[in-house]
Amino acid sequence: MDSDFAGSLGDGHDHRIGDADGCHEECDRSDASENQLHEARRLFHFLAHVVA
Repeated sequence: MDSDFAGSLGDGHDHRIGDADGCHEECDRSDASENQLHEARRLFHFLAHVVA
């Protein structure tokens, strides 16, 4: 049996979580776009009622 015990200890702090903030930033951008769309719809409906 040939195991690489020293190699397995070499990356002891690398937990492969990647960029944790990247997901949050992407989600925030998505939320902002959704909020803008929602506000545009509200404005459209408001103007439609004012004109009618």
